[in-house]
Amino acid sequence: DTFKELENQKRKAMADVRWYEMYRQLLTYRKRTGHTVVPKVYKPNKQLASWVYRQRADYRRRNQGEVSNLDDDRLKKLLKIGFVFQVRKKK
Repeated sequence: DTFKELENQKRKAMADVRWYEMYRQLLTYRKRTGHTVVPKVYKPNKQLASWVYRQRADYRRRNQGEVSNLDDDRLKKLLKIGFVFQVRKKK
């Protein structure tokens, strides 16, 4: 059905816009702090903290062969800026 295809394309385009907006916010965070390790709880920008958490979860799913929103293009962009996918937990 053409209508469903158009709706799916629109949904994907909106998801891409949201992803790139959060990526831009991560770049701003990195410029300010010198790193990409946004804390899981980050009161100044809860959306960014949540997005970073989801990128790490998508990375784990991708590596386990599961469905993931982290496609090759997004992964390359995150790797290029030194995104930390595995953060050591404090003891």
